[in-house]
Amino acid sequence: QAAAEIRTKALSAVALVAGRNVMIKLVALLGNVVFARLLSPSSFGTVAFGLTLLLFMQLLSDGGLGVGLIRRPEEPHLEDLRVLLGYQLILAIVLAALVGFAGVVGPFGQAGLVTAIMMPALPLLAFRTPSSIVFERSLNYQPLVRAEVAEELAYYAWGIGLIVLGAGVWGLATASIVKALVGTLVMLSVSPLRRLVPSYSWQRLRPMLDFGIRFQAVGLTNVAGLQLLNVGIASSGGLAMLGLWALAWRVLQIPFLLFSALWRVSYPAAAQLLSAGESARSMIERGLGLAAVATGVILAPATGSISPLIPAVFGHRWAP
Repeated sequence: QAAAEIRTKALSAVALVAGRNVMIKLVALLGNVVFARLLSPSSFGTVAFGLTLLLFMQLLSDGGLGVGLIRRPEEPHLEDLRVLLGYQLILAIVLAALVGFAGVVGPFGQAGLVTAIMMPALPLLAFRTPSSIVFERSLNYQPLVRAEVAEELAYYAWGIGLIVLGAGVWGLATASIVKALVGTLVMLSVSPLRRLVPSYSWQRLRPMLDFGIRFQAVGLTNVAGLQLLNVGIASSGGLAMLGLWALAWRVLQIPFLLFSALWRVSYPAAAQLLSAGESARSMIERGLGLAAVATGVILAPATGSISPLIPAVFGHRWAP
């Protein structure tokens, strides 16, 4: 009975997250159409460089500790969540300060300054981690989806508004801070941990690090590779070419809508099934079959139509 309940909650969570993905991608598509018509490819490339570095710093400050607490058979202790918050706040503040300083005084030009402006988002993101763990562990994705949709709307509304007013690339840079602030406030408004006070204990932190560092190494490697690709493209072809690649990469995220929903829900669902003494094999196999068929339905028309659609939707300068 427990396993059946977990599977039902997992399917509901997949549907909810998939719906969230579709909504966010639609908002992002509309927002990127406006950005592409208001900004040059070089401005797009500058922002892409900063956003990827922000994501890398976020993964580095997280350390995979949240995943370790989701994975455990027992519920995370309140003190563990307090220690996690304290650790992440310290690391996020230190990393934001170091990257911001390097962006201002280093030889990175406008890309460095844009990245420095984005960095205050790191400590804001840290405040939501304990709540995210509690919600994901219980497969309660409604508060998470609500926060993520709200922050996406805030990001594009703020960015478009400032660009229209003449702020240019700086409007997008500050939009990253607004996005983190809105998402965190919305999540904390419905979280039982909104008054959580950070704490510090190496004894509690060390066992979390043992698993977290190994798990997070995968994400760090992927994002580091993406940033190296950004640097290589910018070095060989300039920020304008990086901007073309950044827009193409965003468009290519559309076929991954269903996969990302399954990836996100499958881990806590499988962890709960294993804790209940059940096998997650059948659920994983059914999910992969569904994802393969559904993604094929998206990929087939996209492959045939995407090339003429890009200049028609985003403008002729994006045709390459």
